[in-house]
Amino acid sequence: MTFNELQMIAIAKLAKAMIAADGKVEQAELTAMAIEFTKFGVSKDALSRILSNADSMESGTAIAIVSLMNEAQKKYVTGYLAFIMAADGEIADSEVATWSLISTLAKLPTMTIGQALEFWQNN
Repeated sequence: MTFNELQMIAIAKLAKAMIAADGKVEQAELTAMAIEFTKFGVSKDALSRILSNADSMESGTAIAIVSLMNEAQKKYVTGYLAFIMAADGEIADSEVATWSLISTLAKLPTMTIGQALEFWQNN
């Protein structure tokens, strides 16, 4: 699975929305978000730039970028966001609502949390 930097910025923007969805920012969620980027070979400096640019990106722009991804990329994003949602050991209703809203707006595939996590883990 590959993503260009603009796509990674958009994914980071959506991941940050997932992290904030329950009203608290847990270190486990932040760590989970960052570790995933390192799996793609993103250096510490590049990650800092991606996260900074994600803060500047409008949510609508992030949604639009993700909506243009191919089906495999969209499934991966769906699973990654589910992973972020579950990273702190609990899934709040507000996180599920945010995940569903992002999925609808970005035209992500319809998946259960379990299906999304399974796809993410295997890809």
